[in-house]
Amino acid sequence: MSLFSRKKEIPKKPETQVPKAEKLEVIVSGSKGDVSSVLSRPRVTEKATSVGANNVYVFNVHPAATKERIAKAVFAQYKVQPVRVNVVTIPRKKTISMRTRKPGISGGGKKAYVYLKEGDKIEFV
Repeated sequence: MSLFSRKKEIPKKPETQVPKAEKLEVIVSGSKGDVSSVLSRPRVTEKATSVGANNVYVFNVHPAATKERIAKAVFAQYKVQPVRVNVVTIPRKKTISMRTRKPGISGGGKKAYVYLKEGDKIEFV
């Protein structure tokens, strides 16, 4: 490197290695055994009620939740063992307010389809 060079060297910061699984555990809940914050609420839409006839229930879940954590949370809250869990990420979308014509962004999030055995049922109060 010459004395009058325009390029400056940027020192690299050392990266701390944190296991990915532990990072998700901390984000999802305060303690590793707590699953109360995984399920936000049941998702009540036309599509959710139509698939509900086939023993499939749809929930809004925490964005960092995994299939395993969702299955544990369903068992802890409703005392029903899920057969299968599918997770779908809902993308954020650009919107425009009809009243003020200002641009905005819709919420996005994550939803989970929880499949149960034939005889099992979840009651929402």
